[in-house]
Amino acid sequence: MAKTLVVRYSQIGDVLISIPLIYSLAKQNPGDNFTVLTNPKFVGLFAQMPCNVVLMPMIYRKKKIPLRGLLYLMQRYFLVLKLLLFSDFDKVVLLQNGSFEDQLKWIYELKKSKVSMINLKSFLSPQKLQKPFVASTESLLDIFISTFAHVGYCNLTKEFDISYYKNTENKLALLSKNEIDAKRILVGIAPFSRLEAKVFPLDEMEKVIDYFKDYPNVQVLIFGGGENEKRIAENWKAKFPSIIPLIGKLSFDEELIVIAACKLMVSMDSANLHLASLLKIPAVSIWGPSHPDLGYYPYNEKKENAILLNLSCSPCSFWGENACTNKRKYACMDISPKIVIYKIESLLK
Repeated sequence: MAKTLVVRYSQIGDVLISIPLIYSLAKQNPGDNFTVLTNPKFVGLFAQMPCNVVLMPMIYRKKKIPLRGLLYLMQRYFLVLKLLLFSDFDKVVLLQNGSFEDQLKWIYELKKSKVSMINLKSFLSPQKLQKPFVASTESLLDIFISTFAHVGYCNLTKEFDISYYKNTENKLALLSKNEIDAKRILVGIAPFSRLEAKVFPLDEMEKVIDYFKDYPNVQVLIFGGGENEKRIAENWKAKFPSIIPLIGKLSFDEELIVIAACKLMVSMDSANLHLASLLKIPAVSIWGPSHPDLGYYPYNEKKENAILLNLSCSPCSFWGENACTNKRKYACMDISPKIVIYKIESLLK
């Protein structure tokens, strides 16, 4: 019986890519115990894991409090100290790298644990962005799988039990509470992203919403986060009273339940694409500076539902991290709303 620490807490979409592997890992190794250091917002997701998986919440920098930087560093220090003094693991799998992961690697190698740290050097090589673009044959999921294999966890499958989110007794009450009509076809739209470069122009997305606002037997739900995004969604609600903005109204677990009730999701290249994938919901995804063939596309979503322009300068970044150098800034997002509408209608049929 082995005790194993798995670490992945940065980038919500990347954490979600790892979830089916961790579920499979626990199912295939019922005699081992797994501690996953990750974002505490996933506590509900981890409640659906096998009983040999526990979540250890990662420390994050607090917002809008005095001395937040100093407090953050102290909390990180005490977390490392806690792991050093009180947490012994036979195996450690680091699915990201950074200074914190370097510390963990050093600690557990001193303790004679088997340690596997992800190697993203070739996956994130700038050469992959050179032109002409050549599709990558390796995905982030593949790299996660190989990182687990280095400590003896091989032949992992990709599975996750979504029955709680599909069949929860609270679903109908939750939908009703938020004025969502469970008898209609629900279309989720997540039009925002943390990075401006990855956002489909909102005036163009408004045309998509306008088209579907009175579509027979369809109700449009708006997902996202942030105060500015909430104001935009409420403005859309004022124009199109039949849509339902959900920003700021749901917990993370409630959002999963609502997404699981949707017929399809419309998303940027962002976390909501991976949420839809995890819940086995078809997704129409809109890609700008990045590309589905760079290795981040969900394994169980059809590539034909990804919308992108193949410009001579595309792709220019892995996740929107590089500044746009095109004379027409964000020309990669000059996608006609008609294309988005067509893709949605094809999945509604």
